[in-house]
Amino acid sequence: MRVPDDERGAADVYIPEGPGWGPNEEALYNAVSQGDVMPPRSFLDTARTVQSHMHGELSVLYRSQVSVVFVDVPAAQVRIARRNSQAFQLFMAAIVNHPSLLASYSFDQILRNGRRRLTRDSRALRRREDYMLSSFEPAVHRLLADRPNLAEAKTIRVLFNLGTAHTRISHELDRRGYITRRIFAQRPLVFDHYWQAQRAAILGRPIDDTLLARAILTNCFYRVVLRDRLSVDMRAVHAMCRTVMGGLSVNDIEHVLRSYWKGTPGENRGEVLARIFSQELGIALPTTDSELDRFVSAL
Repeated sequence: MRVPDDERGAADVYIPEGPGWGPNEEALYNAVSQGDVMPPRSFLDTARTVQSHMHGELSVLYRSQVSVVFVDVPAAQVRIARRNSQAFQLFMAAIVNHPSLLASYSFDQILRNGRRRLTRDSRALRRREDYMLSSFEPAVHRLLADRPNLAEAKTIRVLFNLGTAHTRISHELDRRGYITRRIFAQRPLVFDHYWQAQRAAILGRPIDDTLLARAILTNCFYRVVLRDRLSVDMRAVHAMCRTVMGGLSVNDIEHVLRSYWKGTPGENRGEVLARIFSQELGIALPTTDSELDRFVSAL
């Protein structure tokens, strides 16, 4: 989530999302904020999305004088946290790449498996959020001990920069008596069915078969058509998936997946999925960047 520049500049304390952080990252952020060093240009010369995001974040923080603290899961624990939150992705890898493992199962069994794995992942994400919440007050208190000017202030403005999946944190802070306000960088905010199902699991809400089936097919589309391309407008893609998958029933989705599993080995999986949508559902699914752009712009 991109935080508007004016909101970041109005904060006294800035808390970025940063699983796997260490003391060096926190020191770098504060040094940049104080104007002691420039944001590392090496971050611009890399294809790594995380470092590219960090450069943008540091560029806004440069000379802002905002105090930065990290409360996310640190490097020493992040591998365990990530390993415990990949059950649904392993399930999706089987659906996309190993159909023979699933062809003999009923769709009800497949949905139960997916729901169980999504719930397991959500517990790991909740534990990560609980870690952030438990680290929040101690980190701010340590900061106040080092920054007397902040300690003397009547009100301290703290800006959490978190992805939209983590709105539970603001609700929890509300319950603890803090005055909070949620700011979204883009409106309207559109969740595809996969993110809707994940958010429901994190918040302990039920996930019915229709939502889960749509979440599975949405994730399948991302894996075989989008294939991690970063050149497209993901907000538009989410809206597209919401529109396309929202018109499909559980039976429709089972039919699509079983037809997909019968595809010719070695054939381009994105083209197989697009052909099924076209021939059996009458939906022209985009398979290239230009087709995707045209499809989204027509919504």
